[in-house]
Amino acid sequence: MFRSALIKAVDDVFEHLGKPVKYRYQDGSYKTVIAVEKSPENLYSAGDNQVVGQAMEISIKKTDVTPKVGDSILVNDKTFRIFEEPLLDASGLIWKFTAVLV
Repeated sequence: MFRSALIKAVDDVFEHLGKPVKYRYQDGSYKTVIAVEKSPENLYSAGDNQVVGQAMEISIKKTDVTPKVGDSILVNDKTFRIFEEPLLDASGLIWKFTAVLV
């Protein structure tokens, strides 16, 4: 009972907050998946200037794809590459990882 309610809640989150993106494997093949994106506004100092970090936190349902370091996410006209090992959240239903703009 609890597990099915949790799965429904995850599906609702992705339905309302997610958007379709292209997931590109290292071999060049693509798959369209629903992702929830979070673009943090990380400011870095470079001398007298500040630079906004070009990284994005991305969540994808476990049933859609198994992400790996080196794979890419195409969001609009931008490509983000997974640079650290993706982790499953506590529910075991959602992959979370950070990807950088390339």
